[in-house]
Amino acid sequence: MEVLLNQSKPGVPTYYELYNPKADHLRISDFKRVGKISGYVKSANHWSYLEIRPMNKFPPVDIEIGHVFDEYFRLVFEQNPPSKWAQGRRVEFYCEELDLRIGGSPDLFYNGIPVEMKTRPVLPFIKDKSFDLSWKKSYLPQIAMYSDACGLDWMFILLISRETGQFSLIPVSCKAKLAEMKEAWRKHLTRNGVFMEHVARYKFIHS
Repeated sequence: MEVLLNQSKPGVPTYYELYNPKADHLRISDFKRVGKISGYVKSANHWSYLEIRPMNKFPPVDIEIGHVFDEYFRLVFEQNPPSKWAQGRRVEFYCEELDLRIGGSPDLFYNGIPVEMKTRPVLPFIKDKSFDLSWKKSYLPQIAMYSDACGLDWMFILLISRETGQFSLIPVSCKAKLAEMKEAWRKHLTRNGVFMEHVARYKFIHS
């Protein structure tokens, strides 16, 4: 990775699309927190019948910083083909508990193994409560679904410091986290009649 980055010439993207939280379909990122899934399902059903216009204002800054890094790495790989590194591609996760298929795109691939990229102000070399919370509530659930979608029990997470440029590529086992999530879906979602009605409507819309 370091060699690849040193060989690249940073450029300005010709096109950049702002992140839009509105969607007429479910995304893997929507399933990171069990308490928010119901809202995402209802929102997807709502926007299935309406026009979703492009964003014309910035969402939270940290989200856009992550997208800037995504675009930068896309340019790097275009400048240096072929490589063990590749751009992210769409994968599909099957939520057996709800009989739903949801899509998403890991940021990168290394030798066919998905890599999710996260930016932080600095890398967590010491105990960091903010990082621990993000790791448990956001990072692990997302990569657990990505790895399962690719038929793996593990994948990489690439942490990058926005302040220093330091980065670390970490292999992470996701099997235990996925089992925990599946139990939460069974316990808190499948027993909720109103929620399951929204799921049935979503499946009908997308059938």
